[in-house]
Amino acid sequence: DYRMSLDKGDLIQTSGDGAARVNFADGTTYTVQADTLVTVEENSVGRDSETRVAMHISSGAVDLATGTWESPKSKAEVSFSNAVASVQQNSRAAVRSDPKTNQSDITVSAGTAELATTDGRQHVEIGKWERATVPAGGGNVIKTNVLAPPELAEPLNLQPMSVPDPKHSPVHFEWKPVQGAVSYEIRVSTTSMFSRIVEDRKLP
Repeated sequence: DYRMSLDKGDLIQTSGDGAARVNFADGTTYTVQADTLVTVEENSVGRDSETRVAMHISSGAVDLATGTWESPKSKAEVSFSNAVASVQQNSRAAVRSDPKTNQSDITVSAGTAELATTDGRQHVEIGKWERATVPAGGGNVIKTNVLAPPELAEPLNLQPMSVPDPKHSPVHFEWKPVQGAVSYEIRVSTTSMFSRIVEDRKLP
């Protein structure tokens, strides 16, 4: 529940229709997606308000967001089998780890991050809308650009909606086109973390 406190070494596992949100004192938030297993690796506050938070993802997907830190030496990290990603303040990133292929990747949607392989041979800077993929077998890290999501025109993000008959009134969705996109996918959920999908449609 929302009052549960977590310590170093605690495990969090979500089911196929579950999700969890972990909030740290420095404002960093880890959103654990469905079918995911993670471990709390660090949660400390040092001198001069320097904070260190970290999670290890064994399998599945985690989204993390960082706030503004009081100390520039603070760190927020997420690790997987063969690399560690350090996400800077005021940043957002999505991390995926597939235990079957032993391949992991991190996609930055705001701010910056740095990826380092556990053998110390590779360090990769990742900017906004860039993805770094760590292949199985310890090969070279692959960095690619990803398409940004479309900008909503209607309804605006987080805009409240009021209709006379919610079950039958149509809702008009409109977004600005993304250069290079060949199709769009719209998902509707009854939960803020999209653990229950009620509509999933691809549009040209």
